[in-house]
Amino acid sequence: MAAIATTTACLATAIAALWPAPAGETPSKPSERSAHVARIAADAQIISSTGTDLRVDHPVTSGDALVVALMLTSTTAGTIAVTDTAGNHYDMVADVTDPFHHRTALFTAFKVSPLHADDHLTITWPQASKHHIAVEEFHGISAAKGQAAGFGTYDHSNRTIAAGIPTGCAPGDLVIAAIGSNSGPAPALTPGWQLLPELQLSSYRLTIAFRRTSAHEGCTLTGTSQAQWETALVSLRI
Repeated sequence: MAAIATTTACLATAIAALWPAPAGETPSKPSERSAHVARIAADAQIISSTGTDLRVDHPVTSGDALVVALMLTSTTAGTIAVTDTAGNHYDMVADVTDPFHHRTALFTAFKVSPLHADDHLTITWPQASKHHIAVEEFHGISAAKGQAAGFGTYDHSNRTIAAGIPTGCAPGDLVIAAIGSNSGPAPALTPGWQLLPELQLSSYRLTIAFRRTSAHEGCTLTGTSQAQWETALVSLRI
Protein backbone atom coordinates (compact mmCIF):
# COMPACT_ATOMS: atom_id res chain seq x y z
CA MET A 1 0.00 0.00 0.00
CA ALA A 2 2.86 2.38 0.81
CA ALA A 3 4.36 1.77 -2.63
CA ILE A 4 1.02 2.55 -4.31
CA ALA A 5 0.65 5.78 -2.31
CA THR A 6 4.19 6.84 -3.24
CA THR A 7 3.56 6.13 -6.94
CA THR A 8 0.28 8.09 -6.86
CA ALA A 9 1.97 11.07 -5.23
CA CYS A 10 4.73 11.04 -7.85
CA LEU A 11 2.18 10.96 -10.66
CA ALA A 12 0.26 13.88 -9.12
CA THR A 13 3.48 15.88 -8.86
CA ALA A 14 4.35 15.15 -12.49
CA ILE A 15 0.90 16.21 -13.69
CA ALA A 16 1.09 19.45 -11.68
CA ALA A 17 4.47 20.21 -13.23
CA LEU A 18 3.07 19.78 -16.74
CA TRP A 19 0.04 21.97 -15.93
CA PRO A 20 1.20 24.82 -13.68
CA ALA A 21 -1.18 27.39 -12.29
CA PRO A 22 -0.97 30.95 -13.66
CA ALA A 23 1.38 33.23 -11.75
CA GLY A 24 -0.08 34.41 -8.47
CA GLU A 25 -2.80 31.75 -8.35
CA THR A 26 -3.14 28.49 -6.52
CA PRO A 27 -3.36 25.34 -8.67
CA SER A 28 -6.88 24.42 -9.75
CA LYS A 29 -8.41 20.99 -9.82
CA PRO A 30 -8.41 19.46 -13.34
CA SER A 31 -12.23 19.69 -13.44
CA GLU A 32 -12.02 23.47 -13.04
CA ARG A 33 -9.96 23.75 -16.23
CA SER A 34 -11.63 21.07 -18.29
CA ALA A 35 -14.19 23.41 -19.90
CA HIS A 36 -11.57 25.15 -22.07
CA VAL A 37 -10.26 23.04 -24.94
CA ALA A 38 -8.14 25.29 -27.16
CA ARG A 39 -7.82 28.57 -29.01
CA ILE A 40 -8.80 27.56 -32.53
CA ALA A 41 -8.10 30.87 -34.33
CA ALA A 42 -6.80 34.37 -33.61
CA ASP A 43 -5.81 37.55 -35.39
CA ALA A 44 -4.66 41.07 -34.52
CA GLN A 45 -4.03 43.69 -37.20
CA ILE A 46 -3.35 47.42 -37.46
CA ILE A 47 -5.29 47.94 -40.66
CA SER A 48 -8.44 49.85 -41.59
CA SER A 49 -11.00 47.19 -42.47
CA THR A 50 -14.59 46.01 -42.28
CA GLY A 51 -13.91 42.33 -41.67
CA THR A 52 -11.54 39.39 -41.94
CA ASP A 53 -11.35 35.64 -42.53
CA LEU A 54 -9.74 33.44 -39.86
CA ARG A 55 -8.30 30.04 -40.68
CA VAL A 56 -9.06 27.27 -38.19
CA ASP A 57 -5.72 26.33 -36.56
CA HIS A 58 -7.09 23.64 -34.24
CA PRO A 59 -9.82 21.10 -35.11
CA VAL A 60 -13.13 21.59 -33.31
CA THR A 61 -15.04 18.61 -31.90
CA SER A 62 -18.68 18.15 -32.84
CA GLY A 63 -21.02 19.29 -30.06
CA ASP A 64 -18.57 21.68 -28.39
CA ALA A 65 -19.12 25.43 -28.01
CA LEU A 66 -17.19 28.31 -29.55
CA VAL A 67 -16.71 31.75 -27.98
CA VAL A 68 -15.50 34.62 -30.16
CA ALA A 69 -13.92 37.61 -28.38
CA LEU A 70 -13.50 40.76 -30.47
CA MET A 71 -12.00 44.20 -29.87
CA LEU A 72 -12.37 46.98 -32.46
CA THR A 73 -10.58 50.36 -32.38
CA SER A 74 -11.85 53.67 -33.82
CA THR A 75 -15.13 52.09 -34.84
CA THR A 76 -18.79 53.05 -34.96
CA ALA A 77 -22.12 51.54 -34.05
CA GLY A 78 -23.36 48.88 -36.41
CA THR A 79 -23.75 45.18 -36.99
CA ILE A 80 -21.00 42.68 -36.23
CA ALA A 81 -21.55 39.23 -37.73
CA VAL A 82 -19.73 35.91 -37.34
CA THR A 83 -20.14 32.92 -39.69
CA ASP A 84 -18.09 29.83 -40.52
CA THR A 85 -17.80 27.36 -43.37
CA ALA A 86 -19.51 24.60 -41.35
CA GLY A 87 -22.72 26.65 -41.10
CA ASN A 88 -22.64 27.13 -37.31
CA HIS A 89 -24.83 29.88 -35.85
CA TYR A 90 -23.21 32.63 -33.72
CA ASP A 91 -25.09 35.03 -31.45
CA MET A 92 -23.76 38.23 -29.93
CA VAL A 93 -24.10 37.73 -26.16
CA ALA A 94 -22.33 40.85 -24.83
CA ASP A 95 -21.27 44.16 -26.40
CA VAL A 96 -19.84 47.47 -25.18
CA THR A 97 -18.53 50.65 -26.83
CA ASP A 98 -16.68 53.27 -24.80
CA PRO A 99 -16.67 57.06 -25.43
CA PHE A 100 -13.41 56.71 -27.40
CA HIS A 101 -14.98 54.41 -30.03
CA HIS A 102 -13.36 51.22 -28.76
CA ARG A 103 -15.75 48.26 -28.92
CA THR A 104 -15.49 44.84 -27.29
CA ALA A 105 -17.94 42.02 -27.92
CA LEU A 106 -18.52 38.32 -27.26
CA PHE A 107 -20.25 35.81 -29.55
CA THR A 108 -21.20 32.20 -28.83
CA ALA A 109 -22.11 29.13 -30.86
CA PHE A 110 -23.35 25.96 -29.12
CA LYS A 111 -23.39 22.30 -30.14
CA VAL A 112 -21.34 23.16 -33.19
CA SER A 113 -20.66 21.06 -36.25
CA PRO A 114 -16.99 20.09 -36.44
CA LEU A 115 -14.39 22.42 -37.94
CA HIS A 116 -11.16 21.30 -39.59
CA ALA A 117 -7.99 22.83 -41.00
CA ASP A 118 -9.67 23.59 -44.33
CA ASP A 119 -12.47 25.57 -42.59
CA HIS A 120 -12.49 29.25 -41.68
CA LEU A 121 -14.54 31.88 -39.86
CA THR A 122 -15.65 35.17 -41.40
CA ILE A 123 -16.19 38.18 -39.14
CA THR A 124 -17.56 41.48 -40.48
CA TRP A 125 -17.97 44.80 -38.67
CA PRO A 126 -18.34 48.55 -39.21
CA GLN A 127 -15.13 50.31 -40.24
CA ALA A 128 -12.33 49.94 -37.65
CA SER A 129 -8.66 50.98 -37.60
CA LYS A 130 -7.49 47.90 -35.65
CA HIS A 131 -8.93 44.57 -34.62
CA HIS A 132 -8.14 41.83 -32.11
CA ILE A 133 -9.99 38.50 -32.39
CA ALA A 134 -9.69 35.22 -30.50
CA VAL A 135 -11.88 32.14 -30.97
CA GLU A 136 -11.96 29.72 -28.04
CA GLU A 137 -13.37 26.18 -27.93
CA PHE A 138 -15.13 25.01 -24.76
CA HIS A 139 -16.57 21.63 -23.85
CA GLY A 140 -19.83 21.06 -21.98
CA ILE A 141 -21.45 24.50 -22.40
CA SER A 142 -25.11 24.44 -23.35
CA ALA A 143 -26.42 28.04 -23.33
CA ALA A 144 -25.77 31.69 -22.52
CA LYS A 145 -27.53 32.95 -19.38
CA GLY A 146 -26.71 36.58 -18.60
CA GLN A 147 -24.43 39.39 -19.70
CA ALA A 148 -22.87 42.61 -18.45
CA ALA A 149 -20.64 45.36 -19.80
CA GLY A 150 -18.67 48.32 -18.49
CA PHE A 151 -15.83 50.72 -19.27
CA GLY A 152 -13.37 53.01 -17.53
CA THR A 153 -11.31 56.01 -18.66
CA TYR A 154 -7.53 56.28 -18.78
CA ASP A 155 -5.70 57.07 -15.53
CA HIS A 156 -2.06 56.75 -14.49
CA SER A 157 -3.15 55.25 -11.18
CA ASN A 158 -4.96 51.97 -10.59
CA ARG A 159 -8.69 52.18 -11.21
CA THR A 160 -11.18 49.50 -10.27
CA ILE A 161 -12.58 47.20 -12.94
CA ALA A 162 -16.04 45.96 -12.02
CA ALA A 163 -18.85 44.44 -14.06
CA GLY A 164 -21.53 42.21 -12.61
CA ILE A 165 -24.25 40.21 -14.32
CA PRO A 166 -27.58 41.29 -12.75
CA THR A 167 -29.18 37.86 -13.07
CA GLY A 168 -26.27 36.28 -11.19
CA CYS A 169 -24.87 32.80 -11.67
CA ALA A 170 -25.63 29.31 -10.45
CA PRO A 171 -22.81 27.25 -8.92
CA GLY A 172 -20.83 25.61 -11.70
CA ASP A 173 -21.64 28.19 -14.37
CA LEU A 174 -18.77 29.40 -16.53
CA VAL A 175 -18.16 33.15 -16.73
CA ILE A 176 -16.13 34.54 -19.61
CA ALA A 177 -14.77 38.09 -19.83
CA ALA A 178 -13.24 39.96 -22.76
CA ILE A 179 -11.38 43.11 -21.72
CA GLY A 180 -10.14 45.61 -24.29
CA SER A 181 -7.62 48.15 -23.02
CA ASN A 182 -5.33 50.90 -24.28
CA SER A 183 -2.42 53.06 -23.05
CA GLY A 184 -1.33 50.98 -20.11
CA PRO A 185 -0.41 47.52 -18.86
CA ALA A 186 -2.74 44.53 -18.97
CA PRO A 187 -5.49 44.58 -16.32
CA ALA A 188 -4.90 42.77 -13.04
CA LEU A 189 -7.83 40.54 -12.13
CA THR A 190 -8.74 39.22 -8.71
CA PRO A 191 -7.69 35.61 -7.92
CA GLY A 192 -9.71 32.79 -9.45
CA TRP A 193 -9.72 33.97 -13.07
CA GLN A 194 -7.91 31.81 -15.62
CA LEU A 195 -6.16 34.05 -18.16
CA LEU A 196 -5.84 32.99 -21.80
CA PRO A 197 -3.00 34.28 -24.02
CA GLU A 198 -3.29 38.03 -24.55
CA LEU A 199 -3.48 39.66 -27.98
CA GLN A 200 -1.54 42.93 -28.21
CA LEU A 201 -1.01 45.61 -30.85
CA SER A 202 1.22 48.43 -29.62
CA SER A 203 -0.59 49.74 -26.52
CA TYR A 204 -3.88 48.00 -27.41
CA ARG A 205 -4.67 44.70 -25.71
CA LEU A 206 -7.42 42.10 -25.69
CA THR A 207 -7.45 40.10 -22.45
CA ILE A 208 -9.68 37.03 -22.17
CA ALA A 209 -10.37 35.26 -18.88
CA PHE A 210 -12.79 32.71 -17.50
CA ARG A 211 -13.77 31.13 -14.20
CA ARG A 212 -16.19 28.60 -12.74
CA THR A 213 -18.58 30.01 -10.17
CA SER A 214 -19.31 28.41 -6.81
CA ALA A 215 -21.92 28.93 -4.11
CA HIS A 216 -19.63 31.57 -2.59
CA GLU A 217 -18.78 33.50 -5.77
CA GLY A 218 -20.84 36.16 -7.45
CA CYS A 219 -21.04 36.60 -11.19
CA THR A 220 -18.76 39.63 -11.18
CA LEU A 221 -15.51 40.58 -12.88
CA THR A 222 -13.27 42.60 -10.55
CA GLY A 223 -9.71 43.85 -10.77
CA THR A 224 -7.69 46.99 -11.44
CA SER A 225 -6.36 48.78 -14.51
CA GLN A 226 -4.07 51.71 -15.24
CA ALA A 227 -5.39 51.85 -18.80
CA GLN A 228 -8.54 52.88 -20.56
CA TRP A 229 -10.69 49.73 -20.65
CA GLU A 230 -13.99 48.23 -21.66
CA THR A 231 -15.26 44.76 -20.82
CA ALA A 232 -17.95 42.38 -22.06
CA LEU A 233 -18.97 39.60 -19.68
CA VAL A 234 -21.22 36.54 -20.14
CA SER A 235 -22.32 33.64 -17.97
CA LEU A 236 -22.72 30.23 -19.61
CA ARG A 237 -24.57 27.15 -18.42
CA ILE A 238 -22.42 24.05 -17.96
